[in-house]
Amino acid sequence: APDFISGMDMVKDAFGLSVEFSSLEEVLVGIGTNIQNTRKSRSMSQSELAEIAGVDRAYISLVENGKQNITMSALHKFSEALGVSLISLMPSLSSTE
Repeated sequence: APDFISGMDMVKDAFGLSVEFSSLEEVLVGIGTNIQNTRKSRSMSQSELAEIAGVDRAYISLVENGKQNITMSALHKFSEALGVSLISLMPSLSSTE
């Protein structure tokens, strides 16, 4: 996808999801919040997540605070390290059922 929002549109279409994003910042903050909440619910530190996901702890901090653009590859690493689906880390995605 040429940009993150276009990529998110492709993901929502592929999974039959209905969501509208007003800005890239909103998406990044939502993803970061979901990663942080999931990590904390597992009593995991940023350092532990960084080690398992194979990224730097500072990167985790930036992502969790919505200050870092994130690739689908990194998002996949986080979902694997946290033991959750990639979709569960996306902000406010809901089924169109």
